[in-house]
Amino acid sequence: MHPTQCYEIFQKFPLQEPTWVETATGLDNAMNRLKELEQKYSADHFILERGSITFITQFNNSPEDEEE
Repeated sequence: MHPTQCYEIFQKFPLQEPTWVETATGLDNAMNRLKELEQKYSADHFILERGSITFITQFNNSPEDEEE
């Protein structure tokens, strides 16, 4: 992967389709932004590599996924 590769960040709330949030340049920037979004929203987030549609990572933050 090239450090200036673009990554698409998506957000998914339960019972909804994923929604595009933003584009980040560089994997480190994308991962840092994903962590920021996870702290702000109770939703799942994931990153796709632009152009290749490679799934990079997903953070699950939905309340129903948490153990009681």
